[in-house]
Amino acid sequence: MIILGAGMAGCLAGIVNRDVRILEISPGPTVNHQALIRFRSDAISKVTGIPFKRVQVQKSIWRHSEEVQPTVRICNMYARKVTGYYIDRSINDISSVTRFVAPQNFHKQMLDILHNRIFYDQEVRLIDHNMIHVQSGIYTRAPGEAVISTLPIFVNAKLVSIDPPDYNFESHTIYITKFSIDRCDKYATVYYPDLDDPHYRASLAGSELIIESIEPIESNHVSDVFDSFGLASCTNFQKFANELQKNGKIIPMPDARRKIFLYNLTKNHNLYSLGRFATWRNILLDDVLNDVYVINKMINTDQYDRMKGVS
Repeated sequence: MIILGAGMAGCLAGIVNRDVRILEISPGPTVNHQALIRFRSDAISKVTGIPFKRVQVQKSIWRHSEEVQPTVRICNMYARKVTGYYIDRSINDISSVTRFVAPQNFHKQMLDILHNRIFYDQEVRLIDHNMIHVQSGIYTRAPGEAVISTLPIFVNAKLVSIDPPDYNFESHTIYITKFSIDRCDKYATVYYPDLDDPHYRASLAGSELIIESIEPIESNHVSDVFDSFGLASCTNFQKFANELQKNGKIIPMPDARRKIFLYNLTKNHNLYSLGRFATWRNILLDDVLNDVYVINKMINTDQYDRMKGVS
């Protein structure tokens, strides 16, 4: 098995599958995800061996300096703000939930676990049934060897020389601003549906406040966020501000068209798509782990069928 991409999805697949090669385009270990990472269960913690913290997360919605409820109007305002579409988002349910929080260096820890199986500075140019062509040479594919790609769906299409789905693959850049808060050990999320506010969500993660925005924020926006959490003070005031994160939000393509295209990638090219960008839908890493198990089952089933065909 060969995995394309050493982001969190690729690393997770690499940890589940011990004897794989991972090809990464970056020249060295890179951590791009700066937003908060929370999980629905501790399954990924058990798989990776990296301890998570079990927490209770409160949620609320803040508009015009007061808390409001997730009405249809409020939820549609928020969805339009962050995606440009009227679709379901996490704001729909603001009940308190149990979550598992990964350490801040979670991705780096996974990269460290896989350090001897990740090949950096490997830009994949073409995939055929026998080889994976990179800018510096080729990687031979064993007969029937599967490729798991975490690269964007339209990139995967190009790699196997087919047309991508007829779809406008939209994604939105977001900005991340973080602060360290005095005497705080709290987990909470506040949503901001008003279109006049560049910030759309902020989260307390222990002593850290993480603000996510669709545009760079200024001091008056920070004050509004602090007010929404009932915070009066902070220290180490600015860890970093308005850090750019590309592809922060993606607009998922219609499910039927997406599934047909991904099925043909697998059937005709033995290429399995994993993660948000490869499947072009907004999913959590919890879902990615489940998809890894589904892909492994499909690969093993395919290999069994091929063996039956030979015999």
